[in-house]
Amino acid sequence: SGLNCPDRDGVEQTALKVSLKCPITFKKITLPARGHDCKHIQCFDLESYLQLNCERGSWRCPVCNKPAQLEGLEVDQYMWGILNTLTSSDVEEVTIDSAANWKPARNGGISIKSEDDTSESCGAKRLNKAMSPGSMTL
Repeated sequence: SGLNCPDRDGVEQTALKVSLKCPITFKKITLPARGHDCKHIQCFDLESYLQLNCERGSWRCPVCNKPAQLEGLEVDQYMWGILNTLTSSDVEEVTIDSAANWKPARNGGISIKSEDDTSESCGAKRLNKAMSPGSMTL
């Protein structure tokens, strides 16, 4: 039934696992982006990509290697919403189904308050402010 939409390659699958880590730095993505011509869901961190290309200047997607010029970069609002909702820094992958619903790929991975203040938890504290008031228990 997906024959009439050739531009939606890969979306017809039942569920996709997507990493929340940047393929450049292997750290959690802060601002998820991809090139205009990229067909994959996986994003890279925009700031890391810009830093890398200011030094090296290849301007190729680190996921699919297609050209990803500065003017063609797009921020993925959907993935950005997921990253802002998941304040727990130990969730590294999410599963996205065909109806665009998502859940952490690891069981027990969601914890709104991050108790273990180990590496990378400084970003988790800032993301808390971006959550909608209705989703927080006061």
